[in-house]
Amino acid sequence: MLTHEPAKYLFEIGNFKAASYGFMLFLSFALGYLLTLWEGHRKNINLNHISGAVLMAMLGAAVGARVGYLLEHLDELAMRPALFLEFQQGGLSSIGGIVGATFFIVAYLGFQKLPISNYLDTMVPGLCLGVVLTRIGCFMNGCCYGIASSLPWAVDAGDFPRHPTQLYHSLSGVILFVIIWKLRKKQSLTGLLFPVFLLIYAPLRFAIEYLRDSQRYFFDLTAAQLYIVPLYLAATLFIYFRIQKERRKT
Repeated sequence: MLTHEPAKYLFEIGNFKAASYGFMLFLSFALGYLLTLWEGHRKNINLNHISGAVLMAMLGAAVGARVGYLLEHLDELAMRPALFLEFQQGGLSSIGGIVGATFFIVAYLGFQKLPISNYLDTMVPGLCLGVVLTRIGCFMNGCCYGIASSLPWAVDAGDFPRHPTQLYHSLSGVILFVIIWKLRKKQSLTGLLFPVFLLIYAPLRFAIEYLRDSQRYFFDLTAAQLYIVPLYLAATLFIYFRIQKERRKT
């Protein structure tokens, strides 16, 4: 068993406290943005539009992550509607963040009449990196632990040894990054990199959710698992119809 003392704050200067999770979230956006610019330059994409899309992604991720969290706590929200604005209390959903970011990006690119699939492909490596870094932030913050575990790498979370599911998520992000990084130059996958990301991310996240200490709903599934199913189906259908479309051209 391992022990872990959460470091909710990296440092304090007077009344200012630098939250560890907030720092890792900022780092994920910053490095993801630089990586997306790199990919955009490689693909000769207008970097101003890349910046606009990343800005929309950040805004959409913030809104979607908060809304996703609140959807998982509807009973509490009904009793205290002000919970929506209580950001200092935390509460973000990574699945909601992905959905929100995607919606805002698609809306922005559609308004600008830009090739949506091409831009989404460009942003996927940065998204994978975000999964890695934000989950490390969760571990540093001491939140999002899993259920009880007797495995050698179980972490004492202050009550009993638990699965370090934050690190499982982070590892899944590393796996995703390596796969996406190798696939990104394959011409046969142009416009399909984002749905391929969802196709890989969904089962990894679905499996890890069984180890999360989360509320269960229909069929003993967590809220994240219920969100993942339609995302997986949508990605599968998109790839299927895209392949059929390409076959009809030949």
